[in-house]
Amino acid sequence: MWFLVKRQGDVALCAYNGRVLIDIPLLHEARQRLALVDNLVIACELIAPPESGRPRCHHVAAALFSNNGPDRLRSCAFDLVELGAEPQLNQTYGCRLQKIQQWLGNANLLSVVTTVQGSPADALAYYREWVGSQGFDGIVVREGQSFGYKIKPAFSIDAVVVAFGSRIMTGSPQLREMSVAIRRNDGRLHIPGSVGPGFAEIDRAAWHESFRD
Repeated sequence: MWFLVKRQGDVALCAYNGRVLIDIPLLHEARQRLALVDNLVIACELIAPPESGRPRCHHVAAALFSNNGPDRLRSCAFDLVELGAEPQLNQTYGCRLQKIQQWLGNANLLSVVTTVQGSPADALAYYREWVGSQGFDGIVVREGQSFGYKIKPAFSIDAVVVAFGSRIMTGSPQLREMSVAIRRNDGRLHIPGSVGPGFAEIDRAAWHESFRD
């Protein structure tokens, strides 16, 4: 997730970790599309479409570190966070979506997330079609204001913890994240990534105590 930010006529993509992208093709298009709009913040997904298959996060990482990679970047907006000096999350999602569709719809390097309105039964049908049949990552189900559910398929694997990070909260150490690995048939360990979100505070303390022992 990145944020498309406009401040005093300048447009940039900003990540939550402080990374900033400027002067890339999709931002040139964004500057034209948002020429008549005051300062704003739009939440979006940054995408680097591969030659085949659906885009994944490692495609973005590869594009960011290659010479011509930024030219492949695309953004898909899904929410309006701020407009002018006013926060927008207190508005209905339909209102926020309508604004970003007006600004970024039918663009070349910019797009707006596919959104349909319907009942819970419709949500289940779309999940089965998009995620179950077409292999999409998941869907987001929203109610009228801001609250929503991110629904993804669940997968279970047997992995070993090879490293962990700590953080200090309310005076006691807690688990921040842990790196996990899968053992290959030849005995080597393959590290697919790290696990951080999804832990309750009490679980983070218990995991940290277990690792220390």
